[in-house]
Amino acid sequence: MIKINFSLQKEEKAHQIIPVFESDIKDGTLKKLIKIDSIPDFKAEYNEIYSLLNPKTGIKTILVGLGTHGKSENISAAVRKAVFNNRKLAGKIEINLTRFNDEIIDQIIIGATLGTYNLTVFKQLDKKKEISAINFVIDAKDNKELIKKSSIQAKSMMNVMDLVNKPSNLKTPFYLADYAEESARKNGFDISVIRGEDVLNENLHALYAVGKGSKNPP
Repeated sequence: MIKINFSLQKEEKAHQIIPVFESDIKDGTLKKLIKIDSIPDFKAEYNEIYSLLNPKTGIKTILVGLGTHGKSENISAAVRKAVFNNRKLAGKIEINLTRFNDEIIDQIIIGATLGTYNLTVFKQLDKKKEISAINFVIDAKDNKELIKKSSIQAKSMMNVMDLVNKPSNLKTPFYLADYAEESARKNGFDISVIRGEDVLNENLHALYAVGKGSKNPP
C-alpha cells in the first residue's frame, strides 16, 4: 500500500504534483512555483495534465489543471487522475498544500489518496514499480482536524471500493454483518445486527423471503 504522509518540510528528491488554477498563470503564481517563465502548451484548463522532466535528476513536475475556481469535487477528480496516471513513478510524490484554503486542501487530500487505489484485493503487485508514498506539505497553521477528517474519509472510501470489488459469493449477509461490526469496533460507532430468524421478529418479511432463495441465511 502506498503511504500517505504529512510534513512541514519539502523533499528535494520527490516528484511534484502541482494543482494549478487558470488564475495562477495570469497572476504569475505558476511562474514562481516552477521557476520557468512560461509553458505555452499549458493553460490550466480543467483536467489538463502537463509533465516536466528534469533530465539531470529524473524528477518529474506534474501540473494539474483545475480550470477556474468551480465545484470542489472537480478538484478531487482532477488530482485523483494525475496521481493514478503516475503511480508507477519510482520514489515519492509530493503535493504542497500551503497556498490553498481548507476546502481545496480537503479535496486535494481526498483526490490524491483515492488516486493511489488499485484493485489488489486478490492479487499481488510488484511494489518496486509504484510510488512508495505521497507526501503532503502542510503549514503549521493548517487545520489539523480537517486534514485528519479528509484522510479518514478517503481511506473509508477505498475500504468501500475494496468491499464492492469483492465477489458476491464471498460477500454473504453474515460476511457483511461481520464487516460492519468490525468497522464499528474500530471507529467507535454503535451498530445493531439482526441475523437469521430474528429478521422475522422485526417484521422484515420481504427481506427474509428474498434471503430464503439463498443457502446463506439473512
